[in-house]
Amino acid sequence: MAFYPPGINTATTATNLAGGAAGDVPYQSAAGTTAMLAAGTSGQVLTSAGAAAPAWASYQAPSVTTYTSGSGTYTVPTGALYLEVEMVGGGGGGSGSGTSSSGGTGGNGGNTTFGPTFIAGGGVGGIDNAEATAGGTPTTGALSFITSVAGGMGGSGSQTTLSSVYASSGNGGSSALGGSGAGGGPAANGNAGATNSGGGGGGGGDSSTSSTINAGSGGGAGAYIKAIISNPAATYSYAVGAGGAAGTAGTSGHTGGAGGSGFISVTAYYQ
Repeated sequence: MAFYPPGINTATTATNLAGGAAGDVPYQSAAGTTAMLAAGTSGQVLTSAGAAAPAWASYQAPSVTTYTSGSGTYTVPTGALYLEVEMVGGGGGGSGSGTSSSGGTGGNGGNTTFGPTFIAGGGVGGIDNAEATAGGTPTTGALSFITSVAGGMGGSGSQTTLSSVYASSGNGGSSALGGSGAGGGPAANGNAGATNSGGGGGGGGDSSTSSTINAGSGGGAGAYIKAIISNPAATYSYAVGAGGAAGTAGTSGHTGGAGGSGFISVTAYYQ
């Protein structure tokens, strides 16, 4: 049974607060105590200070820094609360083709690194008429990350000793960003992986049907990492993995394609 003090028999609801001005925001400054935060300016956002009074802050759009080659130091912008890092290792080069002698092995792709923890491994270079070549391996350590993907394998080249039969060359592996180079067709060089994709280069195509033919294998692709760094340090060292060199042509053969170079993108967020 409800109890009402003498003279009161209806509960009421407050519809207005006394004091304050247009645009002010009420907040509890202490238990049982309401205070007013003066209106901010147009476009500002309200930010929390924990148990202290809230405050207005101007919105700052995220800033993006991209690295397509080389190495150096990334300096975290003032006021950045966390970073989003996207990176891919360099793709391996495709091997060359040859007849009586084999073509040259493709070069390995370089590792792409950010700080001491994140390593997007480069893809392995192709070897003529060999098994498929491995893609790069991602290393993320203990820091938080969104996803990591190993690089795609490069396709194997083939060998034939039959007259009038062309051996097939291998395509380069695809990274999470794509970019694989196609294997060379008859009497054609392998194609390069796309720049800054980490895609593997294609193997060199064959050029003869009268003797043993060793078609080139494709290079493996670079690994991919997308990560979040909370409470970032002041600076981070970085290096972008180079694409692996194209394998040279053997006797009457053709060159493989170079691997695609790596890539780093760093986005700093302020809210």
